[in-house]
Amino acid sequence: MFKAAGYYRRTCNGIYDDYMVTVVKEFQEKEDLSVTGYFLHRDYIQLGLLE
Repeated sequence: MFKAAGYYRRTCNGIYDDYMVTVVKEFQEKEDLSVTGYFLHRDYIQLGLLE
């Protein structure tokens, strides 16, 4: 989902590594959310994946 949204710019590997933490933080900062590096329920809502 981050790849489709343009945040993840590498080949997806399914591992929540340092790069993924950076991607999540970038998303959270851009969307004016608390920057934690963890993908939370509110982030799914912000991406439009949940209501």
